[in-house]
Amino acid sequence: MRNRSAYRYRVAQQRSASSFQEPLKGHPVKSEPTAEDLAQIDDEWPLIEAELDLLDVQLKMLDRTGPVDGLEVRRLRHARTAVIRETVALFVRRSSATRRAA
Repeated sequence: MRNRSAYRYRVAQQRSASSFQEPLKGHPVKSEPTAEDLAQIDDEWPLIEAELDLLDVQLKMLDRTGPVDGLEVRRLRHARTAVIRETVALFVRRSSATRRAA
């Protein structure tokens, strides 16, 4: 009985490992991003950077042992404002590009 369960375990491991190695049918495997993907990343990068800054401020605030001081609150407000500003800028860039294309 013990050998049978070990065998089932090994077969299950092999099946799960092979399923990751086989690509999904109908979905081509892309090894590198296209030029269009890179252009979109470049366009979104200021927003990504602002979101990372906001996350950094939030993590620093959570890591503090004492009360949050005024400087930390200012940093948080500045980071939130930067995310909003970059979100609006991205929206404007994309909407103006859509209007130009039409």
